[in-house]
Amino acid sequence: MVCGDFDNDGDPDVVASRNSDLFLLENQGDGSIDTLQIIESVGADLHSLNLTDVNNDGQTDVLCLSGYKARWFENNSGDFSNLQIVRDEVCEAILASHMDSDTMEDIITDYGNVSVWKNNSGVFDSISFLGTFLTGNNQWPPVVLSVSDLNQDGKADIVSQMGNFSWFEGLGNGEFGHQHLMDQRPAGATAMSVGDLDNDGDMDAIGARNEPDRETIAFMNDGTGNFTEVFIDSTDEFVAPMTLADINNDGFLDVLSNAYSFDSSAYLIVLYKNNGNGTFQRVVLENLGQNMVWRELAVKDIDGDGLKDVLFSMNPDFKWLRNLGAGNFAPAAVLTGLPHTTSFETVDFDQDGDTDLVLVNNYQGIEWYENDGNAVFSMHLIQAPGTTSYSTIHSNDFDLDGDFDMVAASEQTGELVYWENLSGTGFSNAYTFELLGGTSFSIATRITSADLFGSNKPELIYDAGGRIVVMENLTDLGLKEMDIQNPFCYPNPFTDQVRLNLEAGMYDVAVESISGLTVFARTGYDKAYIDLSAVSPGTYLVSATHLSTGKRTTQKIIKL
Repeated sequence: MVCGDFDNDGDPDVVASRNSDLFLLENQGDGSIDTLQIIESVGADLHSLNLTDVNNDGQTDVLCLSGYKARWFENNSGDFSNLQIVRDEVCEAILASHMDSDTMEDIITDYGNVSVWKNNSGVFDSISFLGTFLTGNNQWPPVVLSVSDLNQDGKADIVSQMGNFSWFEGLGNGEFGHQHLMDQRPAGATAMSVGDLDNDGDMDAIGARNEPDRETIAFMNDGTGNFTEVFIDSTDEFVAPMTLADINNDGFLDVLSNAYSFDSSAYLIVLYKNNGNGTFQRVVLENLGQNMVWRELAVKDIDGDGLKDVLFSMNPDFKWLRNLGAGNFAPAAVLTGLPHTTSFETVDFDQDGDTDLVLVNNYQGIEWYENDGNAVFSMHLIQAPGTTSYSTIHSNDFDLDGDFDMVAASEQTGELVYWENLSGTGFSNAYTFELLGGTSFSIATRITSADLFGSNKPELIYDAGGRIVVMENLTDLGLKEMDIQNPFCYPNPFTDQVRLNLEAGMYDVAVESISGLTVFARTGYDKAYIDLSAVSPGTYLVSATHLSTGKRTTQKIIKL
């Protein structure tokens, strides 16, 4: 049952549902109700009623779920037209709100995934927003995520391995279309990587599958996002992970993978040399025996000799194969003694021209290994060992200050955690800035990032509970300011009032919401607190400018 002025006579009427019937009870203006009128009998249970002006004609329409499908009744001054479709998808809840900048209220539905449908005068298209889920074949979790322009339209697409090999077409401004399958076998994918295998200027893909066929396949792109399969190899092995790199410097991307036999008798590092003509040559670089290799594998020049080395994590050490040139590699050697590495990053964190390491290690914390340029490392602790376990880590310049920051996912707490790189001198304290939410989202197996909104800021993209989540980067409010050296607002988080610990004097003080809306502004302010009891819970940015010195201080705060 919902109340609204359906006949535009200035008083609230009532619309109610019972079984498959929708009723109108018209208010006569004095509190008395006219005879119950059946608006429509639709033949399916009606529930979750809500109100909005769907077509912007100044009249209140009725949203509902009919047979768990999102529908709406158009109101014509109290007369209602036939039931119309919002979206022909199963859902459990429906409501309306302005989700974009036009004058039409958009529709939000929920059935495990929260979906937003852009309202175009009663016709609805899906849109994306902060925390959007991209959902495909959810038989397997999307253990591989990357971003590339597969159809060469200038917009970033998201490539995923979700039991199948697929991609979501980027529509620009952070929006994505439907899932495209690269092949028609929707299960069994175990590994995937993206790169230009034939040097024709578009992005191809390489993949491995363990069912129904155990094979490695190349997917050759025609430049428009249509792929042709090219068989590479078939072995009685489970292949994962997989990456692409020009190992022998011949101008073609080679395929590097970890493969282990199904009887667990051999764990291999395998190289498929790209011959440049659509064929590949298999070479076993290392047989690691029966030691279990963990999921991470990377190619990087770690010793500064100009040759790409192979880095991998295994039990019990983090190891590498040194590239000796001419297709030869030294035997596997321990690079660091950190056991059970679950994830790592290889970038120049201190900007001294060589490749450093950051390793994630279950309950042993997160460690930065500073490279002296010759593969000799000094360890710096980022996150101390303790009770929190991390499943994966990713680096990028999230705050646009020229160095690589880090984001990690905690599989134990279901949180994303951020560390700011302090100009190569170390990392800030951990800052938890997004909950993955609930047990079904508790493990993120991959994190990546890319500019999806055309703003030159990297958005976060991660998988959670079989879904792909896109988080917009709000760096204009300062990721960098999430953890500052001298916070002046406390407590943080807070409930009603924020205390200010500032030097004596008069200040210009402003508080903005995460969307840029000013909720508090004072000139010549000298009080020791800000009363924010009337604002909604959320994240805000406080700025205080000293009127005499011009010194400006900012801090991000969270209202509970």
